[in-house]
Amino acid sequence: MKVFHILSNPGIGGIEGMLSELIPKIDKNRCDMRVVNMRSESKAYHLWDKTNVPYCKLKTPSKLLLGSIFGLIKLLRKERPDILEIYGLRANIIGRLAGKLAGVPVIITGVLSTDDWRKWYHVWLDRATGWVVDSWIANSQACKKSIVDREKYPPERISVIYDGIDISYWTKADGTSDRERLRREWGFSEDNVVFVTVANLRPDKGVQFLIEAIPAVLDKQPKSRFVLVGSDWMGGKLQNRCKQLGIENAVTFTGFRRDIHAIYQAVDAAVLPSLREGLPICLIEAMSMELPIVASMVSGIPELVVEGQTGLLVPSGNIEALTNALQDIEQNEIMRMEMGKAGKKRVHENFTIERMAKELIEYYEKKLTEAIK
Repeated sequence: MKVFHILSNPGIGGIEGMLSELIPKIDKNRCDMRVVNMRSESKAYHLWDKTNVPYCKLKTPSKLLLGSIFGLIKLLRKERPDILEIYGLRANIIGRLAGKLAGVPVIITGVLSTDDWRKWYHVWLDRATGWVVDSWIANSQACKKSIVDREKYPPERISVIYDGIDISYWTKADGTSDRERLRREWGFSEDNVVFVTVANLRPDKGVQFLIEAIPAVLDKQPKSRFVLVGSDWMGGKLQNRCKQLGIENAVTFTGFRRDIHAIYQAVDAAVLPSLREGLPICLIEAMSMELPIVASMVSGIPELVVEGQTGLLVPSGNIEALTNALQDIEQNEIMRMEMGKAGKKRVHENFTIERMAKELIEYYEKKLTEAIK
């Protein structure tokens, strides 16, 4: 089988990271798997070069990417893939039509988020091209429910395959060198309890609510510290708000970083106060690294984080509840350790890249067999 994953992202998010782990794990005797990005420039290219992920990049002739349909059709007719799995609204609108015109036997939409932001015209565009799609793969039950409820697609045509990670890599290492080095870099000491958020800093990640919760946390636990890792999509508003609140010494903005494994070694808990999600890869990685979680009870997060066992879940946008959860985690070291161990166990049992690769290959083979009968 030849499988192409099609997307249109200029940065690195959950799907780019997941593909960098998935594709090297695929049985090459059963599947030739590649990525096609409809962007001439992307931060993901460096990552894929490093992880030996084969990819093609298309020229981007317009902001809406519509001009890339001709280049995509040409590529698909030349390479003749058996299956396309397409991610994101823009990529799906273009990729579905290109795949149909190029005669690709199986076209699948990958659903990675509940996409609560969609307006009526987004739904219309999705429905207008949805007739091309053979099936959908959602990475959580929440994502499946969202497209059944909103786009009205038949639930029997949507399968759920949970994302996975390489647990051989995302494992807490012995020694303290990364922990000591990064805490010195951030100006923190070993007696600080450090929370980390790994996400692109944009409004739907809810980091603005975390900033508002921090003063109350510091009032009771002045040694708490916070590290925000990710590209700033909010033009410095979060940094300015920290200065207004007088908490800038307790909060470190690192920008985009590639050393996430080392960062997880250096912190004590992970926080993701999102307004919407799919199944966040960053939380799966953090749990595998034995970090307790504080997160919003939205989308697929409750399917990953077990309340009171692997972390604490709070209503999205509820600053008081977020404050209380952060304080509970900070003041109880034994709870942090127990949640961390339970989180690692849960990931190792349910969210490995090997399990994901096996389920995907079997799903692709089934769909291709049905298509060529």
